[in-house]
Amino acid sequence: MARWKRSGRATDEDHLVHCADFMRFYLVKACDPVEAIQHYSHRVRGRGSKKEELKHVPENIVEILISELPPRWTLLGPIQMAAEELMDNPTKSFLKLGSNNEERKKALEYRKDCRRDWTPNCSVAINRAL
Repeated sequence: MARWKRSGRATDEDHLVHCADFMRFYLVKACDPVEAIQHYSHRVRGRGSKKEELKHVPENIVEILISELPPRWTLLGPIQMAAEELMDNPTKSFLKLGSNNEERKKALEYRKDCRRDWTPNCSVAINRAL
C-alpha cells in the first residue's frame, strides 16, 4: 500500500475521491483473482443496487476496509479505549495527544467524534470503488 499515490484529478481536500482511488488500488492488490471483486457491491444504508445479482460485502469486511482508508490513518491509536483506561495505563499515542490528561481526553473524544462522523463517507468510498 506504500506505493499508492494521490491522484492529480482531485484537490487535496477532496478526501472522498482519494479514498475511492485508494480503495480501488487496495482491492486490486488484495483480491486474487482481481475479477472476484467484480461480483460484489456495497449497498449504503440498505438501498438496492443497479445490479441485483451482485453479492453484498459483509459488514465485518467493510469495517476492515474502512480501517485501511488514508484519512483513518490520522485517527489510529487508542480510540477504542475509554479515556479513563488510558489515563490509568497510558499508551505512547495517548501521551502524544496533549501535555496533560484533560487535553488528552479532549483530543481523544474529538478523534472519536471524527471517526464516527467519517464512517458514512468511507462507506460511500467503498461503494464507488466497487
